[in-house]
Amino acid sequence: MASLRGCCSLLALGLLLTSTACRRSEEEQEAIRKRIDARVHVAANQVWEGQLSQAQTQLAAILKEAPQHPGALMVQTCLQLEQGAEDEAARTASRFLETGPDKPDAIMLVALVEQRRRTPKPGWTKALSQAWKIAGRPSFEDTRWYPEVVMDAKDAVSDVWARTESVESRLVAVLADGKASEAQQQWLVEHVSEMKELDLLLSAHEYFSHADGLSADQRRQAREVVRLKLEAHGAGASESRIPLLLLMADVSKETPLTHEDIVAVDRIASLKRYGNAPLSQLYVDAERRLAATGASSRADKTFMVAVANLVVDPSSVLTQRAAATKDRLTPEDQDRLGKALLTLGARIRTGDTVLERFVGTRMMEQGAVLVGNEMMRAQLAEALESMRPVLQSARQMQSGSWPLPTLQREWLQAQVQNEWAFLSNIVAP
Repeated sequence: MASLRGCCSLLALGLLLTSTACRRSEEEQEAIRKRIDARVHVAANQVWEGQLSQAQTQLAAILKEAPQHPGALMVQTCLQLEQGAEDEAARTASRFLETGPDKPDAIMLVALVEQRRRTPKPGWTKALSQAWKIAGRPSFEDTRWYPEVVMDAKDAVSDVWARTESVESRLVAVLADGKASEAQQQWLVEHVSEMKELDLLLSAHEYFSHADGLSADQRRQAREVVRLKLEAHGAGASESRIPLLLLMADVSKETPLTHEDIVAVDRIASLKRYGNAPLSQLYVDAERRLAATGASSRADKTFMVAVANLVVDPSSVLTQRAAATKDRLTPEDQDRLGKALLTLGARIRTGDTVLERFVGTRMMEQGAVLVGNEMMRAQLAEALESMRPVLQSARQMQSGSWPLPTLQREWLQAQVQNEWAFLSNIVAP
């Protein structure tokens, strides 16, 4: 019996040691994986910043240690495409596909390489469009990419914060990065009164509507400072965007419009134009602002600064508030509001972005309902339906997660010239 107990004790000890060794092995493997992922992240950012030889050295070492690491294979494929080595890229892309044969990003990257190997070689945007269609028009909205951190770039905020105390330069950096610490956001609140440039005041008003590192009171305080400055700019202006922003600011989308609101909307609609500059001009301005800060001029960061200056949200709020009001309107107010929505919507719709086209058309459709023009309403509803594939494609094609700076630069430059025409052409059969 004692011998049996001794054997059981030895067996239990053996199982315990084996279990501990397995746990240690799993922990070691996880630590190794994280270390390699971090190195792939570095290599991806080196490609983004044009440091191709450094990225090549980094990836060679990673793939020697982990030949089937999907992130390293993806970044290596992109590096080879950037270098014009399409045949080498094809071999690496095939290895990447083996790591996940059903993954849409792998399938589409292989298709992109094949497009770039054709003679004559198509441009980047045409090649990507064709690759997307060959891959079955996949959606990348909820797809996990390899590596997940690939879009992290040189931090503009830290760089600019160390270089200058200009509130406008610091705001530009925050808009470019899309993030800032709580302390940095609070600093912006404390210094927003120093801002003077109209376009950045408009961006600041939108930014302080959702800055997640601030309390509701701090966001309201910052918007109030910006609001007072915008009122000074809007006085006597001939464009609608500023007075509409001020009228719709800090009001729930479910709040019905009052008679006074409808009179104000009618007056705003009588102004000569809506006021958003073309996206191409906003992009040029964003390049200038980023250059002045000394921050990274990566195309995606420039694009983020550019679109931050589009004033479209107040129009969406107006449309939703009008919908909450339609059953409470007097005949006179209904006709006045309907005509105002038709006028404002038509002006917004002339913008060259997908968002402006959609918001403006939806506003016009609502105006047509209010004035009782069924034929116009049906035509506008049909136009909205035709826009949905373009909107969907804009969300689906998240190619920016591949470190292909040349592709992204060419894509965004074509997009900012006329986003609506560009994306409409992309989704065409």
